[in-house]
Amino acid sequence: MAVLKIYNDIQTENEKNFCKFWGDAEGVCFKDVDEFCESIPADDSAIDVRLHCDGGSVIEGWGIYDRLRATGKVITCTVEGN
Repeated sequence: MAVLKIYNDIQTENEKNFCKFWGDAEGVCFKDVDEFCESIPADDSAIDVRLHCDGGSVIEGWGIYDRLRATGKVITCTVEGN
């Protein structure tokens, strides 16, 4: 089972790059999740999402949601905090 940990706010890639430039806490963007999905072995049939963040970009969140569903894998989500 692949485990995706989202422990920072969901940000657009531009927001993430801006935060990186200024030394602020970086969030999770669609690109991060896309790379995660691409790295999952084909024979791994499940993804467990561990979520502990204050929220963030709704549009980016919907993109992440769609990308996870497009994998065709069984997805479970555990909310560990906020």
